[in-house]
Amino acid sequence: MSLGEFGTVTRYNDDALVKTAEQLTLTSAAYSVMAFVVAHAALHNYGRIRKGDKILVNGGSYGLISACVQMAHLAGAEVYIVADSMAQRVVLAEDHIFPDTQIICKGSGVDVVVNSSSSIAADRGVECLASFGKFVDVRSSAADGLPQFELSRVKDNMTISFLDPYHVSAGGAALVGETLQKVMRLVEDGKLHAKECSRVYSLSQLQDAFALVLGVDQSETVMMRRIEGEEIMAITRPTHLISLDSGGAYVILGESDPLLLPVAHWMVERGARDLWLFSQGELEISTLNSFKAKGVQVTVRVCDSPDIETLKREMAAISPSLKGIVHCTASSTLTSHETLFSNEATQTSSPFDHFVSSLHGTGSVKTDFFVTIRASPTVAIVHDEEHSRVAGSFRDVLSGSRITSNNVIACVDLSDIMSFDETTKLSATQEQQLINLGFFLALRCTAL
Repeated sequence: MSLGEFGTVTRYNDDALVKTAEQLTLTSAAYSVMAFVVAHAALHNYGRIRKGDKILVNGGSYGLISACVQMAHLAGAEVYIVADSMAQRVVLAEDHIFPDTQIICKGSGVDVVVNSSSSIAADRGVECLASFGKFVDVRSSAADGLPQFELSRVKDNMTISFLDPYHVSAGGAALVGETLQKVMRLVEDGKLHAKECSRVYSLSQLQDAFALVLGVDQSETVMMRRIEGEEIMAITRPTHLISLDSGGAYVILGESDPLLLPVAHWMVERGARDLWLFSQGELEISTLNSFKAKGVQVTVRVCDSPDIETLKREMAAISPSLKGIVHCTASSTLTSHETLFSNEATQTSSPFDHFVSSLHGTGSVKTDFFVTIRASPTVAIVHDEEHSRVAGSFRDVLSGSRITSNNVIACVDLSDIMSFDETTKLSATQEQQLINLGFFLALRCTAL
């Protein structure tokens, strides 16, 4: 149930090898167990559900809905589903089943939404979230990157996570094996009930269905792609999912490290040819020269003090051709609880934090997109009940997420994507992976 599952031979770490519960048939294990693993990831790893939480399951296959319902009940949560068929109505009592999410919105909202529906239904799911709620989007990205999500609907004090069921195993063999062991124990104890698969399909039938669902056209092909020796089903496409305007100007604001240059690389690879880099420190000359060698016009401004007026004048000069602004900020040191919730925390923000807050408040700049990307582990380490909600509001204050009519703004906190602790040190590869993921969350979801 991982990469290579359609191959004749595959290799995988034995940490993820788990004995099947005796009461499971081969087809029920193949059909239900992975649904339980995905449900566990959505509810516990991303949703962080607790006893008494209200959970909304919005769309999805019968197997995933059933798995989410059973997992949530085991955790002591209250579950609601939006049912679109009579078959799905057997999983819950009638008073917890609704034909539409709007009925649920009349209450105080739900703590976690697990969404597998279309973008329109996803927007309605967002409306159901209570303050500091978590929205977990469970949809495949095999064909088109991360699913599209209209960020203009995003409310304050909410966290969005994207979970690709096909790549759950990317978390590592040990993590998958640990989750599988939990699932098998619960099945053996009779606390989880696996559903029997009603029909089995051949690989060729799966490929045909895959193409149909994804709307593959004549220029695209469904194929088995080899990744690190494993075969996965994928769509071939000739171009990047996101293309930037080679005739437009793009501004990147941020500290000299670690986010600004990786973001610049990412934008150059996708067609940007006029970059304006506003940094608090000097940048590597070799990197800047590599940009220029590719025909990219790079203008660098060093701003080591919060001179908002100077920044505004520079931005006004760029404004006629300005297409997008990316605000990058990273915290290189962890902050204690006492410092985190004191006035000192807001006083240590960069000049760009003040500038971005000013721009958002006045709506003085019109762009195709305005993205704030943060890698701030100071917030992610606060998981205890006493501080968790205060930390959420603190993050939102820092992200300056004031959405005006002139901008589509995405605020991505990378510490929500990857768990940090006091010993976390990111390698260059991990850093680049976070940048890529953060950009997909921000840019792809604004439908650029």
